[in-house]
This record gives sequence, C-alpha cells and structure tokens, in this order.
Amino acid sequence: MDKPLDEALLRVREILNDGCDRCSWDDLEMLEKAGFMDVGIYDGSSFQDSLEIGEPIYTFTAAGVAKIDALIAEIDARGAGR
Repeated sequence: MDKPLDEALLRVREILNDGCDRCSWDDLEMLEKAGFMDVGIYDGSSFQDSLEIGEPIYTFTAAGVAKIDALIAEIDARGAGR
C-alpha cells in the first residue's frame, strides 16, 4: 500500500465527484506518473465550467478506477468490521 498515492486517489476522486475540476497539481502529476490518470488537452467537447480550451485535463485510467474501487471496498470492509 502506498499511503500518499492512495490518499491522493481518494482526494482527487472526491473533488471530481463533488463537481469541481480543479485539484492539486502535485496529486494529479503523482497519479499520472503512477498510471492512474491520463492527461490530455481540453477541447471543449464536454462541460467543464472552469477549464478553458487548450488547458490540461486529467482523467482516471482503467487502472485508476480499479484502484479507487479497491480502496473504497477496503474502507467499507474496515467500517463493517467495527
């Protein structure tokens, strides 16, 4: 388990789920380097109220989604074991 990486995954997921698209660059770059996010250039094809065309946009990879799902299942299992 990589605690800083896991915490960044959950933090970014929560921010994005709350409807915000601005996260810590450190978190995004760490997740990209680990293969959990891809970075592209925003082209205006989807609604992102705070991104301008040409800005970087980060999206979770399949590995990132799978890791988040595993972390949430682990957290839920710990909670159920109380």
